[in-house]
Amino acid sequence: MEVEYLLVNNKMLKMEKFISENIIFIIGSLILPAITWFFTRRHNQARELQSKDKELENKDMDINRQNIALYQDLLDDLEKRYEIKLSRLYEEIKNLEDKNHALNEEVKRLKDLIIKNQNNG
Repeated sequence: MEVEYLLVNNKMLKMEKFISENIIFIIGSLILPAITWFFTRRHNQARELQSKDKELENKDMDINRQNIALYQDLLDDLEKRYEIKLSRLYEEIKNLEDKNHALNEEVKRLKDLIIKNQNNG
């Protein structure tokens, strides 16, 4: 039993000696991965944020393109409507000018007729 105790004690001493000689490497092997994980995580988070920012920019650009297309359609439609109205107004003006010309001719004819009747009578 004492032999077992000495063996266990000897193993513990060797373990303590190993740990004390290699404490820097042991701590480094535990801390270095944690530090690496921390900074890698921050880097990945920053990269994800940049990716999300680009997605939002692309969505904004798509929305802006859609808005521009909508406004262009509205303007085109408005232009067509006013062209039709303007065309109708020009047609109406032409009809009124023709009627005015015909009425002026009628007035002139009637004046001539009155003058002719006054000269005969």
